[in-house]
Amino acid sequence: MTAGEGGALLTSDPMLEQRCQSLVNCGRKEPGYDEYEGRVFGWNYRLGEFQAAVLRAQMEKLDERTKLRQENAAYLTEKLRDVEGIGVIEYDERTTQRAHYQYIFTYDNTAFGGAHRDKFLAAAAAEGLHLDGAFYVPMFANKLFSATANEWPALRERYGDGITMTSADTPVAWEFAGNTGVWMHYPMLMGTKEDVDDVVAVIRKIQDNAGEL
Repeated sequence: MTAGEGGALLTSDPMLEQRCQSLVNCGRKEPGYDEYEGRVFGWNYRLGEFQAAVLRAQMEKLDERTKLRQENAAYLTEKLRDVEGIGVIEYDERTTQRAHYQYIFTYDNTAFGGAHRDKFLAAAAAEGLHLDGAFYVPMFANKLFSATANEWPALRERYGDGITMTSADTPVAWEFAGNTGVWMHYPMLMGTKEDVDDVVAVIRKIQDNAGEL
């Protein structure tokens, strides 16, 4: 029986309850449901009938809003090309439509007085521009995808301790996740060109005052 967002499950097993909490929250282990052993591959199972009704109405606006995000993203890209230290992602020209759930760009701290990306993110948030960085890690760093020899003894002969996030040298992925990658969520692309100009203005303001970071 639906209960607003998702459903209801009753159990006397606290570890089962925690695993179920992870399953419906994309497989994450977070405070309150991070005590069970191992990892789970979860889903975004938080949709109820009310949310489904809203979604059906929103679907009628999908084409219009997708077009708006694409136009604003293209406009933002051209504006950011002129900002030293900010790198834009070049898309394959064969791609005809992009959803732009997120807009991603790179940050070079040498153009911001050497300030780490996370200080840049904090400064942006103080200006009302909320961006993401440290939340994201390379997919292979998720413990779910680690296969250790303790769990799978047959791996030991060929892979030693097993196949983990340290099994391959991936400096570019770690650098992007920890230092240079910046994610901006789609609501920032749902306004006007003037709103996009405000995003660029915040970045330039931070750069002009990088010495205070």
